[in-house]
Amino acid sequence: MSVEDDLLRLRGQRLDEGRNLCYIHPQARTGSMVSGSVKGASFSLMDKVAEFLASHRRVFLLMGASGSGKTTFNLQLEYTLWKNYNKGGPIPLYINLPKIDSPEHDLIGKVLRSCSFTADQIQEMRDTREFILICDGYDESKLGTKNLHITNCLNQPGQWRAKVVISCRTQYLGVDYRDRFLPYEGDHYTPSAIAIDLFQEAAIASFSKDQIREYVERHVANEKPEWSTEEFMDKLGKIPNLLDLASNPFLLVLAVETLPDLSVDAHQSLEASAITRAELYDVFVKNWLDRNKQRLVACDMDGDEQTARGQLLDVGFEYEGINFTKGLAAAIYKEQDGRPSVKYNLTEDGHQSWKTDFFGPDAKTCHLRISIPLCRRGNQFRFLHKSLLEYFYSCVFFDPSLMSNNNHDENSCDSLDADEDSIHAQTTSASASLLDHALNKVCIVENVAILEFLVDRVKKQPIYRDKLIEILELSKKEPSISTAAANAMTILVRARVKFHGWDLRFIRIRGADLSGGLFDLTNFREADIRDVDFTRAWMREADLRDAKMDGVKFGELPYLTEEGEVRGCAYSPDEKYFATGSRDGTINIYDTTTWRGRKGVVLKGVPSIAVNGLAFSPDSQQIAMAYDDGKVRIWGVTASCLERILESHSGRVNCVAYCPNGQHIASGSDDCSVIVWDARTGDLICSFKEHTGGVNDVAFSPDGKEIVTASADNTVRLWRIGSNNESILVGKHTSSVSSIAFSPLRHQVVSGGHDKTVRVWNLRSDEAGFIFKEHTGQVWSVAYSPDGRQIASGGQDCSIRLWNARKEGKSTVTLDGHTAGVLCVRPDRFYQR
Repeated sequence: MSVEDDLLRLRGQRLDEGRNLCYIHPQARTGSMVSGSVKGASFSLMDKVAEFLASHRRVFLLMGASGSGKTTFNLQLEYTLWKNYNKGGPIPLYINLPKIDSPEHDLIGKVLRSCSFTADQIQEMRDTREFILICDGYDESKLGTKNLHITNCLNQPGQWRAKVVISCRTQYLGVDYRDRFLPYEGDHYTPSAIAIDLFQEAAIASFSKDQIREYVERHVANEKPEWSTEEFMDKLGKIPNLLDLASNPFLLVLAVETLPDLSVDAHQSLEASAITRAELYDVFVKNWLDRNKQRLVACDMDGDEQTARGQLLDVGFEYEGINFTKGLAAAIYKEQDGRPSVKYNLTEDGHQSWKTDFFGPDAKTCHLRISIPLCRRGNQFRFLHKSLLEYFYSCVFFDPSLMSNNNHDENSCDSLDADEDSIHAQTTSASASLLDHALNKVCIVENVAILEFLVDRVKKQPIYRDKLIEILELSKKEPSISTAAANAMTILVRARVKFHGWDLRFIRIRGADLSGGLFDLTNFREADIRDVDFTRAWMREADLRDAKMDGVKFGELPYLTEEGEVRGCAYSPDEKYFATGSRDGTINIYDTTTWRGRKGVVLKGVPSIAVNGLAFSPDSQQIAMAYDDGKVRIWGVTASCLERILESHSGRVNCVAYCPNGQHIASGSDDCSVIVWDARTGDLICSFKEHTGGVNDVAFSPDGKEIVTASADNTVRLWRIGSNNESILVGKHTSSVSSIAFSPLRHQVVSGGHDKTVRVWNLRSDEAGFIFKEHTGQVWSVAYSPDGRQIASGGQDCSIRLWNARKEGKSTVTLDGHTAGVLCVRPDRFYQR
């Protein structure tokens, strides 16, 4: 057969093998990803290589991190070139360099012989044809620093004519990497003969979200999984950092293949599904190391490299790889405070540097370093994604030896198992082992990223949860493991372990973060809880007697002392300000970041007229204030000046409110009327006058179309703006109604009255409301939490009580501390319970 006939035979084989239905065209960027000079907008890598093939250039270096899709692109490039092949044209050859024995010599001849071409055919092609060599895996071959273009005498007189596309992982490349790839021009191999103009390079780019979606769509179309494209994209987007990781093509393939197998119901929320982020990362790492193990096994090695490889495989490559990466992560946090990029230069750092253990020239170190998910730019190394650094560092604290109850070797840290013969021996052994454990050496209380991975472990590994609890118990007798106990307690609380009614006497957890924890009826007597953060923790009837509490934080905000009786208070919607209005006419506005205030803002001409209530505009730029003299005054927060006076009431104004869109202001007065004003012009829009007693409070519905009022005539009424000014009677108290609030969910209002009750009224159904009766004095203020699930009330008995807004019952929390009646209760955005 002729050369052309056999080339057509080879073409048919390669086209049959090379079709990839899920292939996504990658993007790339010009410049060196290694030196950090990648720049400019991304472009189609296939188009750029096509330009290269049509140009005078001879070598195209394709760089990319592990898993970035270099091999997939190279195979697709060969497929495309064969598909477009014309008789007599350049011959494309995909070459897996690690599978070629000594590729530095006679590379093309070896590949053609493996394709069953005869010696005569090979000589004919050498003399008459041009090749496109697609060399994959330079970093995995035995070439070291050899330059294939030079050693194969490509494009020299009487030698093979070829253009070379060659790929290499960035982890493998150093600062002077170009010397391995630059072609030479002319008859003599001298430095002056190097032709930079014949060389081109590009760095393969991460997948964009559109490319990720395109891959998922093709996967769904071809593989017919149970999940739809939208369900895959929803999970990829909602699991923290997963979409970022999926920008690496290899990890995207892993994610798409493993998510359904990890018992994730596509229709479930993440909270309801069985999957955790730590489990996904476990799968990623296992597959990553397995892939690199196969790559290492396939490489042809000798000498120290072969010996090191044998040692890694004997011990267990995955085990060695994980331990190596855990050690690197721990060193980065210890030596660099978690800064992810490591700069290493053997000449500058020397053999004594901690970096040499991970980046030095030792053969075993090199095998491991190029097999873990690192990327490299010159002498700078970092993990593919910071979350991988955090994952591996969390593995330092998630010690499998703490998970097992038997079969431990002599190096095991299993120190927490019960010894029925000797409790003393157990305690001594356990504490001794924990002394040197990472949990006791490093405080991770404030490292949220690490804690999140460990929380995942607690949720999926009950034994790990139990072991952390045992550490708490050990701390009661062993002060030397207090750091481990503080870490353990912080992890457990973040995992929502409930400590209601637990006996935590004597535990030592100094510095733990227990914010949001559940500690009702918990016994902390004589515990060391110094510097512990209990912000937003539930601690009803918790026993703190004789506990060490220096520096403990309960989340209380500054205690503000005003000169006059405070009649009204409010947070600005942007929460930058907190304002109070006093009986002596003073308005105080505080910056909520520093709690420093513009004290004593007294309006000219009205220094002694009491302020009965106030409200911020939705844009936080104005405060409307209700005064005893029957006027509503508008104060400019930024300008710090009086902007407008609203006059029409004939009695003192008790209350004021802005509608949610800021267009209207409503005020209620002792003259029994409610007036709606234009907030921009101050014009009176309408008034409501069906009450027979003074209007004590007013509130807008969430959509701003309705107003609800509380009156001294014992009634609660609902008004629709723009109607015929007639109201709907919502309900009655047995005495004056002092306060009112509209539910953010629109279906309820709550009122507080002088009859010592808090009453909830259903507006959108025929269901009866309900009554809360625990206050021992008049109820002066009520408010909903931002999510509408809870109600807060305050009153004459000096207490603030929290209630479940959805059902009748006892108060869930009672806050005591005021020495006089509570006139005003207002939530900030953190009040969600």
